[in-house]
Amino acid sequence: MKTKLILVLLLIINYSFAQNKTFKDNQFNWTMSVPEGCTIIKSKTWLKEKNKENTAKGYEIENEDNSKIIVVMSFDSLNYFVAYRDFDLKKSSAFINLKKNMKEIHSKGQKITGNNSNEKVKIANLEFNKVKFDYNFPDKSYICTEVYGAFINQKVFTVYVQYNDKQKGAQLIENLEKSTFQ
Repeated sequence: MKTKLILVLLLIINYSFAQNKTFKDNQFNWTMSVPEGCTIIKSKTWLKEKNKENTAKGYEIENEDNSKIIVVMSFDSLNYFVAYRDFDLKKSSAFINLKKNMKEIHSKGQKITGNNSNEKVKIANLEFNKVKFDYNFPDKSYICTEVYGAFINQKVFTVYVQYNDKQKGAQLIENLEKSTFQ
């Protein structure tokens, strides 16, 4: 009886430590390590949370009509990673809402400073287009969004990373850069 109890406890402990260490997607043959302290969130839970925030701010509702979420990894509501297949940037409520927020701040006479950059990067020997937006707000807060996109297996693969904590953002991006596509 003690042996069974110890075996069950070891299995539970092993299962707990194995959770959220790597994420695998068969459609793109993609594997990515999940940063320590970051959790994988179900897409329906993610959309429900974002829609609650968007409704409170009077912004558009996020849905999966324009894209399909592959995975959401999140430290918290301002530091997260979302991977999509067939993402339509023009219809993305995340970008629409960001633009609305910028216009609202600007209409109050406050200045937002920022930098935008475009470049090509290699991830697992695949060429990705990368767009980065850095924003500094009048209250000294900061937010950054980075979008990575590539055409893989005849489908569009897109990653949207948002962070206001540079260390957490670096962890998300580092793990993306170390991910594999086979």
